[in-house]
Amino acid sequence: MQGLLGGAVIAAALALSAGVAQAHPHIWIDAKAKIVFNDQGELTGIYNTWTFDEAFSVWQIQGLDTNNDGVTSSE
Repeated sequence: MQGLLGGAVIAAALALSAGVAQAHPHIWIDAKAKIVFNDQGELTGIYNTWTFDEAFSVWQIQGLDTNNDGVTSSE
């Protein structure tokens, strides 16, 4: 029983001593979710909308207009 209590104390001490994450976001995202129900109150869909910041969007689509016509195509 003492070993179990000692382990719990050590686990709690480690969990409480964790620092704050010093993350630096490289992408800004606005995320929205719309939950849709039918007339019977049943869930029929969830629509997600993600809007990315301009800098990430430009980076993400670079090179997609391979023939330089200003239109992104599937080729």
